Amino acid sequence: MRLYILLARNLAWYWRTNLAVLLGVATATGVLGGAALVGESVRASLRDLVLARLGNTVSIVTRPGFFRQDLAAGTPIIALEGVVGHESGIEVYGMDTPQVLITAALAQEIGASPGDDILLRIPKPSSIPLESLHGRRDDAIRTIRLTVGQVRDLPSFSLRPQQGDVRAVYLPLARLQRDLNQPGKVNTLLLTHAPVNLSQHYTLADIGLRVRTLQNPACLSLEADSALISDVVATAAQSLGFRTQPILTYLANAIRVRDRAIPYSVVTALDSDLAPAHDDGITLNAWAARNLGAQVGDPVTLEYYVFRSDSSLHTETAPFRVERIVPLSGAAADPDFAPDYPGITESRNLRDWDPPFPLDMSRIRPADERYWNRYRTTPKAFIRLARGRELWGTRFGSLTSIRIFPPSPAFAESLRTALDPAQAGLTVVPVRAQALEAARGATDFGEYFTYFSFFLMASALLLTSLFFKLGIEQRTREIGILRSLGFPPKKIRTVFLLEGAVLATAGALAGVGVALLYGALILLGLRTWWFDAVGTRLLGLHASIPPLLLGAAAGIVTGLASLAWTLRALHSVTPRALLAVNLGAAWWGRRFRLPTATVAVLLAVLCLFANQTAGFFFAGTLLLIAALLFQSAWLHARKSPPIGGLFSLGLRSVR
Repeated sequence: MRLYILLARNLAWYWRTNLAVLLGVATATGVLGGAALVGESVRASLRDLVLARLGNTVSIVTRPGFFRQDLAAGTPIIALEGVVGHESGIEVYGMDTPQVLITAALAQEIGASPGDDILLRIPKPSSIPLESLHGRRDDAIRTIRLTVGQVRDLPSFSLRPQQGDVRAVYLPLARLQRDLNQPGKVNTLLLTHAPVNLSQHYTLADIGLRVRTLQNPACLSLEADSALISDVVATAAQSLGFRTQPILTYLANAIRVRDRAIPYSVVTALDSDLAPAHDDGITLNAWAARNLGAQVGDPVTLEYYVFRSDSSLHTETAPFRVERIVPLSGAAADPDFAPDYPGITESRNLRDWDPPFPLDMSRIRPADERYWNRYRTTPKAFIRLARGRELWGTRFGSLTSIRIFPPSPAFAESLRTALDPAQAGLTVVPVRAQALEAARGATDFGEYFTYFSFFLMASALLLTSLFFKLGIEQRTREIGILRSLGFPPKKIRTVFLLEGAVLATAGALAGVGVALLYGALILLGLRTWWFDAVGTRLLGLHASIPPLLLGAAAGIVTGLASLAWTLRALHSVTPRALLAVNLGAAWWGRRFRLPTATVAVLLAVLCLFANQTAGFFFAGTLLLIAALLFQSAWLHARKSPPIGGLFSLGLRSVR
């Protein structure tokens, strides 16, 4: 008889046992492959979702403020966050669109449809940080009335690396620029290629800097739109080899000498002939000294506002001593020491001031109005720069201007070349790479559902192993006959291994279909019952070969390993013993059950402290094994009662 004929007849004759083995392999393959398939499908779905939302965008150029829309070759947009109705955290994009569009998710939340009017509240652009003294927090929101032109279905453009539904409003770029009073400017550029070298394209104005030429004294003045020059810019400007004079100007609520005070006065901190020689000294101009009745040596108190981290204004004071009194002429009569403060510097008189902090107009005297009309922002007092930085320095910077002597036309280009645009706030962000990284998620769903299916998978693998073992043990007499007829053990082992390989392969192929069905069912659950786990319903089954091969290989290897182990155990048994003895007895010695169960319990406890997710599942598995071993030990420790009824007969059968 040829080998393949014997193989076919064995498979047909023992079809019941072989069918059970095949189903066991299919179940193990399906569960393991399906779990891995879920993880691959979630990752692929989130990756496709990210790419659909970004379109061709690879990276973006962005800045907290605004810059020229033709800074570099890209698509200019304005990206903000706003509020529509009672819904906050809405993405707002000014882009190339002929009408106002909103996403379906937002339309559903606010109950809007094409033709409806909506109110969009967005932050007003301000170069001055809201967390600084002159940041305008009382008028930081602009409300725009829009008419919905279309409800946009998927996919929806979004720069946020998010998995949930996009809640966004898209409106024409020119309209948003007009409403924000930012003609020709944007805060984001979409790039479809590798990041550009901004050092070759940007200007100082793009990062909120400007260089003014002053006549008296003859110098250049470097200033910032935010009224504060960042420390990075200040360091670069002072390291170019030009003679510089850093300046910090602040508004004091009052300058007091004994019982007399001057309200709302500009004070400048600098290191020059105007500054006092000591940190506790102060220089007053002649007008301030006369109004305060101050003499050299008199104590002076500065009262001023500071903006603290708790988002509130605090009034603080600093003591000084009059060290010098200078005439209100020459270098001391320079209104350009102060930067432009919206609501203050453009006012015609003091009573027209509209700063973002409270003023007591009753304190303003006619003399103060006359000083403002004639001298504007000319400082009334000077202190040393180090003391001014100590009192008024912030995380946004500690200088309001830097003067450059003599006025060199090469300074602006030298500063632009020396600055790193990214350090000055103009950055290139690889949004596609970041979004793809975020799409991988913090949860490995393949690993998660492998743990989730662990008991089913382990049961299937164990059942497969037991079926293979049972099939061999039921055929011990056949093996004994073949051995008696002279078949070598190697030949017999080959026949059974070939049978096992056929069954395992067939079961693995069937398990591929089970894996696809299992993966589709789990993904359906993620889109519905377990929606919060992923945050999106845009999940689809991505059938890939590696997860399916993993499940198939696990089923085949488990079955063949069990078969080989069982055949190896029969190698030392004589043919006569194979013909006469049933080898299906319990294989685990009684004396090992209790110690093994105890060790399993201890390992379960350790697993709970090792890893929160994997430890939970492994601990459960070990506790199940321990429970089975304890039960087996208890059954075998009981003394068999005489057979006197069905109960005693059943108990003996269980044992």
